[in-house]
Amino acid sequence: MERFKFLFVSLLMTLVSVTLFSCSSDDDNDYPKDAAAAIVGNYPGTLRALGYNNSDAVCYVTLERLANNAVRISKLTCEKYDIDVNSANLKVEETSNGIYTLKSETSKTIEGMYNNKILTLTFSIDAYEDVTWSFTGKKE
Repeated sequence: MERFKFLFVSLLMTLVSVTLFSCSSDDDNDYPKDAAAAIVGNYPGTLRALGYNNSDAVCYVTLERLANNAVRISKLTCEKYDIDVNSANLKVEETSNGIYTLKSETSKTIEGMYNNKILTLTFSIDAYEDVTWSFTGKKE
């Protein structure tokens, strides 16, 4: 009977020690986050010419995913100012929890920020040489 108790307790201790272990090596922090997936979508909003009063206009921006850290502005359109920007690639970086910065991959002057479903972009275009535009929109 003593021997049976000893074997039972040994088996129980073995089972407990095997089933209780840390899973810290299974954390998902080893893999890069897909920053681009967090911000792709459609953004209706307002376009403003910086430095000009009463310049607000309705504008629409569409972002599509290219890679984990890159998106493309597939559409940026504003009927009031006859602006129609296509195909600008942007690098995406997460600066802090849920806040992303966007910067042009080329010499185009476009940059922005995404925070809590709000996209802001600042850019210049050739048709309006001396004007810097600011877009603010909320993800649908």
